[in-house]
Amino acid sequence: MKTGFDKYLEERMKDPAFAAGYKLARDEMDMPDIVKAMIAKTNKYLKVLFSFQMAYVNWELDGHGFIVEDENKERFIILTNSGYPYFAKREELVDQINLYQHWIDRTSGALKVFDLGITNDA
Repeated sequence: MKTGFDKYLEERMKDPAFAAGYKLARDEMDMPDIVKAMIAKTNKYLKVLFSFQMAYVNWELDGHGFIVEDENKERFIILTNSGYPYFAKREELVDQINLYQHWIDRTSGALKVFDLGITNDA
């Protein structure tokens, strides 16, 4: 059963300008706070295209990354440093992937040592 507001909104959404503004407002409400902070800092509208987890050693408050796009279709990477968002370079993600691979290799090595009973005794 539709409420009066539902009916009103359905009618208003037929107007393309209203519908576009409504979608923009809804997108902004659903946007992560980190991205909202970067919008306020840069005065650019940024649309979230992708979000991902970052694994940092001994970092607090820093675990989310975002790929965003501005009105000109230029893409940016947003990461955080001690809870403060910043635009990162692509190379920073490549460096993180290399570090993750190092961690995977070292942890795999630890499992081999454990499973095979290898020691450092020479």
